[in-house]
Amino acid sequence: MTIILQSQTQRDHSKIFKSLGLAEDVKAINVFAYLLSSFVSVSSLVFISASTSFVLTTIIHLPSDRIGRTNGALILLDELVALPAVLVWGRLADIYGYRTVTVIGHLAIAISLTIYIQSRLEYQLFLSRIILSIGFAALTTMLSTILASMTASRLSPPIPAVCEEPVGNIEGQINLLSRIRKRSLISVNPIIIHRSISRYLLLNSRRSFVFCDASYFSTESLSVREMVWPMKIPSSNPSTHWKQSILALLLGFKLIKQHRHLIVAYASGFAARATTIGVTAYIPVFVNQYFISTGQCQLDRPDAPPDEVKKGCHAAFALASALTGTVQLCALLLSPVVGWMASVYPQARILATSNLLSALGFIGFGLLPRPNHFLVWPICILLGLSQITGIVVSLSLCASCRWQIFHSESAISRQTESTPLISDPPQSNRAPWQEISGAIAGVYSLSGGLGILVGSFGGILSDWSPRAPFYLTGVIAFLASLVCILVGHSVNI
Repeated sequence: MTIILQSQTQRDHSKIFKSLGLAEDVKAINVFAYLLSSFVSVSSLVFISASTSFVLTTIIHLPSDRIGRTNGALILLDELVALPAVLVWGRLADIYGYRTVTVIGHLAIAISLTIYIQSRLEYQLFLSRIILSIGFAALTTMLSTILASMTASRLSPPIPAVCEEPVGNIEGQINLLSRIRKRSLISVNPIIIHRSISRYLLLNSRRSFVFCDASYFSTESLSVREMVWPMKIPSSNPSTHWKQSILALLLGFKLIKQHRHLIVAYASGFAARATTIGVTAYIPVFVNQYFISTGQCQLDRPDAPPDEVKKGCHAAFALASALTGTVQLCALLLSPVVGWMASVYPQARILATSNLLSALGFIGFGLLPRPNHFLVWPICILLGLSQITGIVVSLSLCASCRWQIFHSESAISRQTESTPLISDPPQSNRAPWQEISGAIAGVYSLSGGLGILVGSFGGILSDWSPRAPFYLTGVIAFLASLVCILVGHSVNI
């Protein structure tokens, strides 16, 4: 009887997973391990981003005029380490398997958090961020690869039919679930983190350090705990050479000749990552610098009386929590609307509009006289809408371009009555579906990384003017909108 119930349960799970586009042999423990790995990755990343400004002022005792510069340098260091690390982890995954690389990534995060909470000097902080970036590079690379191995690579190649048909629903369902989960984590984590920080500021100085260490140890324990969960990830055994990675990247640029909407997707991905940095990194820095410069918060003084710390610092961290949480929560709530718009209206026009709204939002944020101005709330809603639109629609546009390019290269996409029933084999020089997908994804990821690199320079500008990072991000979004307008008209391939 027990065996029958277990068999029935497995069949039910198989039906559910199949409806979501997963392979038939994927088990519930595999899905749980993947979701848990995603949870740890995203929550750790948001935890670090949201608390960096506090660590610099309270633990490192950095002067307020160096907060932005150091924060930008940390972001820049993360990307400089992550960009080459992604190629290395991809090669190691081919040799040792996805599971091994995932475990190493979580282990690196656990080690880096241990160093992070013990840092009392800047070089120690930079060392921990290098290890952290290596770990995050492994996890982000493997998460996307694992998802492909559980879905796309096990599905039959798309049957070439009419080039204008929409992208498959299976991939859309998977991406929707994944992004809603990640957006939920991103929207909730800053609120929890900043509220916790504001509470411990009401304690004395000694207990505040204990609280901070405990917070990081709890995050670290999640990373260590994650390593013991099994994950069903088949290793890719074919011999992959470094040269093939470069050739695939070049293919992603060459495909622009076949479908110029890829320029729109790449430019929007570039701007989307830059605007994400503007929200998660520079809004807390701007609020922190404002309260410190006006004397409402004196975290930069180690000998500041606790009563003075209570007055302004609690309000500073609460405001930073509310602003970043509003942006991410609005992005979460509006994501179904964005998905519907992407399926009804031209995606290039949507991206042009969203980037323009993002530019207006960031420039408007920089023009505000203070971060607690009443206009900051509608601006945060606008930033949340433009952020989720840029990310989701640019990814959807990549999928649409990939679909159309594959159809345009297929010999049976335009069959007629005179076409023989048994056609000749496809030519060997035609890029297969997986190769086209990987090439487009590689260039899109590279564009996003470059967007983060450019956005990180806003930290240097923030020490000169706290509003400068928002102007920089606004200019980036405006240029992306201009590219979408110039290149985003309809194409026939």
